[in-house]
Amino acid sequence: MSFFAFSENKDGQEFESDVLAFITDTFDITVSNSNFLDERSNDYIFTLSGSYNLNETWRVFGSIDTSEYADIGFGYSFFMADRIYNEITISAGADTNGTTVYTTGLFSATKWKSFIFYTNFEGQYIGYEFDTDPYPLTIEKSEFMFNKLIGSVYEVSSWFSFTVAYGHDKSHYNHWTINDHSFTTTPQETVRDYISLGAIVNLWGVKPNISHRFDLKNSEENYWDISVSFDF
Repeated sequence: MSFFAFSENKDGQEFESDVLAFITDTFDITVSNSNFLDERSNDYIFTLSGSYNLNETWRVFGSIDTSEYADIGFGYSFFMADRIYNEITISAGADTNGTTVYTTGLFSATKWKSFIFYTNFEGQYIGYEFDTDPYPLTIEKSEFMFNKLIGSVYEVSSWFSFTVAYGHDKSHYNHWTINDHSFTTTPQETVRDYISLGAIVNLWGVKPNISHRFDLKNSEENYWDISVSFDF
């Protein structure tokens, strides 16, 4: 998610323009110790993301990273009561190891004085294929994740902002298929609770962003995100 340092709102039209800028940076480059499933990685993963507005309500977006994962999606946005921006998104992605991810989500944001408050709810269907060579087995696993995020951005000045967010991710089932046999198991290590703290600098549309994610259950899962977003 890309963040934008808002200018002071003067009317509804300007408010809408500011909130749209909050969600639709042209593109950004990120380096992180997490992979495309938000799992801690021992390697630094670089991600290039982009977004293009098709019209006032629709946009197309996508990303590709150095773990050989890529995705593409569409977003449909609308305002409620001229104050609450909402976007419904749907995306599909895959990596070269046979992992597929289908995501649908609802993002909402509003502004009050120098604060931006936002929520993001996502449902993810994740499918895995396991390499069993040289054994003649076909092993597949699928799971459903429900991810919830609530956060705020505080604008210190027109060029500097602080961010804070709380997230809760949970897997609701694991379904396995081995050859022609299918069964469901109780998910393990399926709950992730975390707090993310960060800072954003906005320099004429170039926005360096650094954040640290604190896992509330396992400190070994903590990691940094560093990104540069461009809004031209």
